[in-house]
This record gives sequence, structure tokens and C-alpha cells, in this order.
Amino acid sequence: MAVPNKKTGDRIYFEGDVVDEEAGKAGIGGTTGTPATGGGGAGSGGITIVDDRPSNASRPALRRERSSGSLSIRPHPRRNSIDAAAALPIQYRTLSIDVDEYAQKQSAPLKKDKRDKKDRHEKKTVADLADLHWHTTPAEEVAMQLSTSLKTGLSSDQVTRRLAQYGKNVPSPPPTHRTRQVLGYFFKGFGPVLLVASVLVFIAWKPLGNPNPALANLALAIVLAAIFAIQALFNMWQDWSSARVMSSIQTMLADASLVLRDGSITSVAADQVVPGDVLMIKAGNKLPADVRFVDVSSSSSSGASDTKFDRSILTGESVPLAATAHSTDDNYLETRCIGLQGTHCVSGTCTGIVVATGDSTVFGRIARLTNEPKTGMTTLEREIFNFVAIVCCIMVSVIVLVIIIWAAWLRKDHPEWITVAGLIVSAVSVAVAFVPEGLPVALTASMTISANMMRKNRILCKSLRTVETLGSVSIICSDKTGTLTQNKMVVTECAVGGKRTMTTDEARDALVLQRADRHTRSLSPEPDVDGDVLAGDDDVDVDARHANADSAGADLTDQLLAFERGAPALDQLRAVAALCNDGQFDAATRHLPLAEQTIHGDATDQAVLRFSERLGPVAELRANWSTKYTLPFNSKNKYMIRALSLAQKEGLALALPTGLASVFQPNDVLLTIKGAPEILLDRVQYYVNPSTGVAVEMDAATRAGVSAIKDNWSAHGRRVILLARKTLSAATLAPGLSSAAFEEEMQRQARTGMTLVGLVGIVDPPRPEIPDVVNTLRRAGIRIFMVTGDFALTAQAIAAECGIITASAETGTKVDSVADLPRGGGTAASAAPAAAAETDDGDVTTPKKAFGKERFVLETTRKAIVLSGPELLSLNETQWDALAQYEEIVFARTTPEQKLRIVRELRGRSYIVGMTGDGVNDAPSLRAADIGMAMGSGSDMAREAADMVLLDNSFSSVVEALRFGRMMFDNLKKTIAYLLPAGTFSEFWPVITNVVFGIPQILSSFLMIIICLFTDPMASIALAYEAPEADVLTRPPRLPGKDRLVDWKLLLQAYWVTGTIETVTSFTMAYWYLQRSGIPFFGAIWFRFGSLPDNIDPDYYAEKLNIASSIYFVNLVVMQWFNLLAMRTRRLSIFQHPPLFNKRTQNLYLFAAIGFAVVMVIFWLYVPKFQTVLGNMPVPVEHWFLPMAFGMGILLLDEARKFCVRRWPNGFLARIAW
Repeated sequence: MAVPNKKTGDRIYFEGDVVDEEAGKAGIGGTTGTPATGGGGAGSGGITIVDDRPSNASRPALRRERSSGSLSIRPHPRRNSIDAAAALPIQYRTLSIDVDEYAQKQSAPLKKDKRDKKDRHEKKTVADLADLHWHTTPAEEVAMQLSTSLKTGLSSDQVTRRLAQYGKNVPSPPPTHRTRQVLGYFFKGFGPVLLVASVLVFIAWKPLGNPNPALANLALAIVLAAIFAIQALFNMWQDWSSARVMSSIQTMLADASLVLRDGSITSVAADQVVPGDVLMIKAGNKLPADVRFVDVSSSSSSGASDTKFDRSILTGESVPLAATAHSTDDNYLETRCIGLQGTHCVSGTCTGIVVATGDSTVFGRIARLTNEPKTGMTTLEREIFNFVAIVCCIMVSVIVLVIIIWAAWLRKDHPEWITVAGLIVSAVSVAVAFVPEGLPVALTASMTISANMMRKNRILCKSLRTVETLGSVSIICSDKTGTLTQNKMVVTECAVGGKRTMTTDEARDALVLQRADRHTRSLSPEPDVDGDVLAGDDDVDVDARHANADSAGADLTDQLLAFERGAPALDQLRAVAALCNDGQFDAATRHLPLAEQTIHGDATDQAVLRFSERLGPVAELRANWSTKYTLPFNSKNKYMIRALSLAQKEGLALALPTGLASVFQPNDVLLTIKGAPEILLDRVQYYVNPSTGVAVEMDAATRAGVSAIKDNWSAHGRRVILLARKTLSAATLAPGLSSAAFEEEMQRQARTGMTLVGLVGIVDPPRPEIPDVVNTLRRAGIRIFMVTGDFALTAQAIAAECGIITASAETGTKVDSVADLPRGGGTAASAAPAAAAETDDGDVTTPKKAFGKERFVLETTRKAIVLSGPELLSLNETQWDALAQYEEIVFARTTPEQKLRIVRELRGRSYIVGMTGDGVNDAPSLRAADIGMAMGSGSDMAREAADMVLLDNSFSSVVEALRFGRMMFDNLKKTIAYLLPAGTFSEFWPVITNVVFGIPQILSSFLMIIICLFTDPMASIALAYEAPEADVLTRPPRLPGKDRLVDWKLLLQAYWVTGTIETVTSFTMAYWYLQRSGIPFFGAIWFRFGSLPDNIDPDYYAEKLNIASSIYFVNLVVMQWFNLLAMRTRRLSIFQHPPLFNKRTQNLYLFAAIGFAVVMVIFWLYVPKFQTVLGNMPVPVEHWFLPMAFGMGILLLDEARKFCVRRWPNGFLARIAW
């Protein structure tokens, strides 16, 4: 392979590559840049150096055209991708390429100033891009320079060598700013609060504590510093864990590419693509590397390229750009003959040669210019941040109030009660009491656990926003093919000439018999049934002449005609099915049975090609014809066109009847078309007589019969495909037509005069689990709408099989049509939200106000409706409002634009819309939906656009995803409801009573930290493992604007119910112990401000206060065990959702967390060293058991609340239930 040396410009030939000496002498490729590939040197072995470098003056300057001054590299408008190209979640900076400036300064040395290091890097990147000339080099020369063949691709040996030389086609990881990253670990969350608190307490110990520094303050400062370090280690572990999860996701979603190697088309992983590979690209594919296009499909009447690429991932511009096989610009980034890594093919097909992989692609070069990205907060994170911010504001306000009280009153009237050191400790105590230090830990752990649980169920979420949104989805718009159905299309029926219908097995048997009989009759003289060919005007096509010629032999029997020398009708159907088809058999599976062979192509092409192969060898047919023009199928046209010329005369007998074959000349064209009958039937003028195999003019009765077959098959869930042909004599085509003119002529010819060869009925059976899945989603308050490109009758039949359409004559309901929608004037039911109550079984009933909560409800009189895509164009706002009220909707014959409009119209009416799909046509609507869900086997573009990928390709995964989404939100609410009572409320009051009422702080600051960072967080993390409640899929979807994570209902439960009980009982137990110990509350504690009665010894008083503090602490910890059991469910009883003895609901982590809490209490209270330093003391045994009675009271009270909520779902308690 010849490439110029970057430094010297000498061309280097790699060992093992074929060198074209004549090309070398002529200097072919001398100005072509180095094959841009990531890594690797020149390879091993000998090299030949030829000095043919061009002068700088001859090098084309990189010029900016059709640009706004720069190529802006912006982030993709959706969530981070998870593919090889977009694995780096990069926020693109602008890469400015100024042509004139570069031309003027290209000879100037780069500055050495360190401040311009990045600028110099950008300039070097611009220079490297300017040296790339793949786009200005003819495709044949590109192939020669890369030592590849456009017909056979690379050999296996070449691939092995180039993989070793250039490495895998993967980008290098982004640069990591270690210092910034480490600082982030320490100062994330409440890290700064802990650090400041630790420093202040150190100061309170010394020097403010001199001359008698309190050892407890030193211990508290050390513990705060240790916790500061521990939370940093936890953040570090979480970062490592997240990176590992993303790495596994990237591996599970590895892209594949179709390449031509050793003369066969095969599928390889994207990271195995090497320079010189010949890629086969079609709509939906993502380019795995930078590619030089050598052949692109065209479609429009103007001859413009039909192959278009979405470059928005690089440029931020959403308008797809047409690809060309020739250079359109000197600028490597602007030309249309270069496809850039990471961009998507949105239409058409093309072939290209890989010219850059890895870091040497444009994407890779830009990635090296960027820094690590900063990700913003999601809605849920913002809710938590706002909640914590409010708590912190209140904390600061209380601290300021404490300082004011101390400065204005206590410092003067009770100077010995709170010193400056004591004030600092009190302020720290307020901070510790208010800030739920364990919340970030519990939140992060909950997110990680939920994400891992979903990943184990083969549900991959790209972002936290995805998990949040799952619990709010109220409508799911689902594509049919591959989502609701198995995407295993099989041709089960065919209609020859639109008349004779038979199964595929019958067709195969008929062909076998016909071929056998034809062989027998070939042994005896055969009558001439061809008739005379009608001579006439050159504009009359061959099919028309043959239709007239057929009348000459009309007196012969059908039995004789059935065995005429040409292909019978079934053979003609088989031929069109094979020739007008983009499917390709994978050579690696050709030895397998037909049903198991791999076919590269869309599902319809696979089914039709497999049908053709079943009737006879496809390879034999295709070898005799050469493709001159192809218009690929797309969802807009709903048909495919292919024009072919004869390569070998044997092809005539296999594809055409004898009369037609006899007049077909080598320069004639066979025009074939395949697509939707309702689109193509108007183009048909003739049909193949099923008995004779010759073309007959179609009359009204035959046309009606074809429509009847189509409707009958569609009503039974078949996808109907019409196949037609037309032969064009060379005389009808102007000589020397340009490529564009020829394409335009083929388009014109395909509009009329086609000959119907036959119909095929394709079955794509629904997935067996779909009806149950649909029922489950319906019980969850979610409506499922089918959005498909199929014919309305077919879509309705499949929807009925799936359970999406339940209306029928048997149920006394009918399926509406567009005519049943109101015509305007405001008579339609409004789609405005209304409150909905819930019955015992979870059904949504008549709207009722529920403390401002609103739900979307449906009119019971509106059941099901089926509409086609064109009908959507005429709907007004009133009709859309009415349409949005239907429970069951099937949108048929929809284009990508119409799918997008459906999603936008529903979202515009405040519904939370989920969209499932797997094809390139689904990508726009997947991106527009609140949550896009793509199948793991779907197109690259669909997976790129989606928020969530279902790796098992099953729609039933949507139910699991919904379950996990609702479960995670519920578990986070449970976590917060559990943490607040002891972690904030019960810790706040000891500090306030200490400052305001002169009462000793009954719970030490150190024990507050033990609760917040040891005993409670472990239990809250255990709540993240809680299984979803049994009613999680019978509740209506939550409304993000109404059902907040932390609302007044949750605070009512956490603070004024559980928190009050825990606080009052803890105070009671502590002061009851002091009372029993001879320290009366009102005589020795209330408003004493540190002064003691004469009859109480100070040391005895201090000892008993320490025990009372430990009792308060133990009381909170033990009662939290029962609060933990109560918070496991929001509405279900503990007997309905037991923590033990039920595999579905058991959570052994709860008891591990309780055991951990016991260990922590014993460790901090019963170790003598801690007793001496921290003042913690063992508690009397009865104070271990009394809290259990109080905790049981909390559990029973909450059980009573849940019973009332379930029994009276519209009652007062249900309305204020969290």
C-alpha cells in the first residue's frame, strides 16, 4: 500500500502489498494523504521509498465554503450515546478552520508558548486535515492506494496485518484531569460541610478550648475528618463502578458493519474495521469509520442522490446531506463524497472504502481537542438538590439565630453556659442535625442498584433521566414490526397474476411438477404458441406487444400453454422477487437449511428473497442480470424499483415468457418494482395470466379481484406486497443517456404500463407474550397505541391479535374511523387533565379532586379508532383533542414525519409519551418522545436516538422497565421518609432546647453523626433492594409536576408523625432515667443553664447525663428498626409484602442493616476507650426493650393507616397519604 511519509512526503510501499509499477512511475496517488488510521507505524518488513512529494505550492489549500465561518462541533441533542463513536460523552468545542489564515500561515512555525498549547494542537489538526486528499482522488485510485478491490474487498491476510498495524477501530479514552477529579471526590455533596465542621471543631478544641481543651471535641473533629475522607472514597468507588457499568454497556451494544472481504459480504464488529475495507451501507447504518464513497443510490426525478447522512452529531445541523461518489468541495470536512465516523445513513444505499479509523477519523481528532465533559443535573437530582438546599438554608438560619441568641443574651446573662468553643460545637451540632448526611450515599447507592438490576434484566438506560421518566409514562406508541411482532417475516401465500392464490408449499410443488412435465414434453415436438410480435411505434413497450401477441394463440388449450418453453407464471414471480430485492445471503451460512440461513437486508426483503429461493436458486437468476439502477424502498414511497440489463442470455428463460424473451434484446432494460399494492396498483396496466404466463391487459374485474385479495389477506394480518415488471426496448430509450437522465427515465417509466406478476402475503406473527404485556400496561394506566407503516386492515388485525384493539361486534363496541371524529367547533371532549380516583383494584374512575392532584382520564364512550397517516394531515386541533381521548388507537400507513407529529401532538397535550421502535424510520419519533425505547437488534440510528435499549428485543421488557422505574421512585421516597425522622427532626430538638431553654444537649453531636452516617445509611441502602410492591403496576402513572419526590405529604409523615413520636419518646426515656436517678427535670434541668442544685454532685450529674444521652441515642436507633419495616411499603400491609418467607418480597439486607446498627451501637457505647473520650455510656437493659414497644407502636400505627388507605381509597387518609 502506497502512502506518503508525513515528514518527508516519500511514498512508502508496505510489504505484502501489490505495487503497480506503471502507476508508480506516473505518480498516481502522489498527492494523496496518508491513510488516516489510529496508531501503528509503517509496518514491519522492507520498504521502497520513492521521492515524489509535491511542493507546498501545489497543495490545495483547505477552503471554507457553504459554511458560516467555522465548522461548529456541538453535542448531540439527545442523551449520551453508548456506541463506539460516541462512547466518549464529549461536549464539542468549536473547530475553526480558516482557509485564508491557514494558507498564509502554513509555512510559519508553531509557537512555543505554553499558553497556546491547545491552539497549536488545533492548528496541527487543521494541517493534518488539509493534507487528506481522499476526497479529491478518484475512487479507483483510492482503492489502488489502499491495496483493496471494489469487487472482492480485502483478503483475510490483509485484514490480519492491518489490525496488527493500526489496532482496533476504537477511540482513545478522553484525557482525565486527575487533580480536578480527586478534588471532586472530596468536595462533592456534603463534603465541604463536613470539612468546615471538622476544622471548626478542631479550633474549638485548641486554641479556643485552652486551658482545658475538651477531649470529646478532638474526637468529634477527628470523626468528622474521617467521615470526610470516607465519603470521598465512596465517591471514588462510585465513579469506578459507573465507569465499569458504562464499559459493559458499550460492550453489549457493539455495532456491526457489512464489509466485503474475500469476495463475500460478511458482518464484522465495528472495532474490527480496517483501512481499505469496502463497506456496504444502507439506511439506518452508522458509519464505523471515515469512508470515501464510491457508489451511491439515486432516486429523485432530478437524478439527485438518494443516499443522505445525518451529520448532526458533529455539526449540530439536523438537515441530512446527500452523499455523492465525486468530490464536491476541496474542504475535506465539507465535501459530500466523504462519510464521517458516527454519522447516520438516513436514506438510500451506498458503498464506500474505509480511509480512516480510530483516533485518525475526524471524530477522533476532534475528541482529542476536547476536555472531559460536565453533565448537568437531571430532574430528580434537581429535586433532591432543591430539597437539600432548602434544608441547608434553614440550617444556616437556625445557626444565625443561635449565634444571635448567644450574643444578645447568653453571652451576657449566662457566660459560662456556652463559651465560644461551645458555640462552635453547638453550630456544628445544628449542621449535623439538619443536614441528612446519609442521603447522598443512599441516593447514589439506590441509583446504582436500580441501574444494575435493570442491566441484569437486559434493560440498558443511557441516563438517570430515563429511569425517572419511566414512572410517569402514560402513553406508549409502539412500532409493529420487530417490536410487537417477532420480525420473522415469512411469505405464506402468493397470488400469481393477481388471480390464482396458493400457499408457498403449493407454489413450490406446482413448480416441481411443471418443471418435470416440461422436461417430459421437451422430448416431443411442441406447438408454437408465441404468436406474431406486433410491430409498431417504438414507444410501445415489449410487454404491450406481447399482450397483443397472446391473442394469436388463444385457441390453444391452457394445458399446452402451461408448459410453453419460457418461464411459467410462478417462475416469473420468483424472478421478480429475487431481482427486485436488496437482500443478500450471508456466504457463511449458505450450508444451513434455508430457514436458518442469514440474509442481510430488511425483514420484508428477507421474507421475499427466502420465498424466491424456496421456489428455485436465486444465485442462478441474479448471475444472469446486471443492476443498472436501484431506488431502495423507503417509508415515504413504499416501493422499490430496480432496473436491470441482461448479462447472460440464460436469464431470459428464467425470468420471462418465451414470446417476451424472443424479442428482448441485449440492450433492453427489465424494470422491476415491488411495494404496497394500494400505491402500485394504479401503475399496473397488464397482468400475467396464471395459466399461460403471458401478459394480458388488466380489466376492471381483474383489478377488483386483486383489491379483494389484498383486503382479504390484510384483514387476516398479512402484509401484502405487489410485484410487477416492465420491459423497455433500447429503441424507446434515448441513446447516451447520462446517469441522472437514465434514473429520471426509469422513474417515469415506472409510473405507468407495469405488468402485475403477482402478490405475496407475508406473515409476521405477534410475539406470544404481547397480549399479556398489553393487559399489564393497561392495568398500570398506560395506553398502548400502534404506529405502523402497514395497511390499515393489516394493522388492525395484528392490533386485535396483540390485544391493543379490543373493540369488536362481540363486545358491542365498534372501531371508529376518522369520520367519527368531531369536525370542530369545540364539541370534542377536552384533553385537559382531570383528577382521577382509584378503586380497590387500581382502575381509574370518575374524576375527583384530590388535594390538587390531577390525572388524565378517558371518556368511556370513546373506545377504539383506526386512522391512516394521510388522514392525520387533515385533523384540526379539536379533532386531535378528541383523538387523544381514545383508549385504543392504531395509526396505519404512517411515514416518519407522521410518527413524529403523533408524538408531538400527544406531548403537546401534556401526556408523557414513550415510543418504541427499531428502524431508522422510528429514529425521529424516538428522539422526540419523552422516553425512546429501542430494540437491541434495531438499527444503529434507532439505538442512538433512544434513551433506553431493550437488549432481549422483547416488548415485555417495557413492563419490567416500567416496574423498575416506578420501584426506584418509590424506594427513593421510602429512603427519604426513613432518614428524616431520626436523621434531622429528632436531632434538631436537643440542640434547640439546649440553647433556648438552658437544658443540657441530651444527644451529643458525636452520636448524631453516628446516626446520620452509620446506623441509618446502611438501612436506607437496604431499602434500595426492596422489591416493587404488588400494586406498583395497578397505580396510575405519576405526574412529574404534581407527584414530587419530596412533597408535603412525605414531610407530614416523616416529621409530624414518625419524627414526633420518636422525638417525644426519646426525650421521655432520657428524662425518665434522670428522674429515677435523682435528677428532677424541673428542679435540676429546666432553665438551669448549667447551674446545679447544691445537693447534686457535678460528676454524678455528668455521668447520668452521658447515660441519658446514650439512652436517647439507643431509643432512636431501635425505633428506626421498626420505622424501617413500616417504610417498606406505602399502601400494602407487611403481611402482603413480608420481608421474610416470600422469595418475591423478601429483603435480607434489612436484617443485615439492623445487625450492623446493633454492632455500631455496641461499638460506640460499650468500648471503654470511647466511654472515656466521648462520654458515651452503656444503657440499662430495659432501655433496649422499651424502644421496641414504641417501635411496634409506629409499625402498628402505620399498618392502620395503610389499611384505611386501601379500604377507603377516596377517604381523608388516602388523600394525605404519602
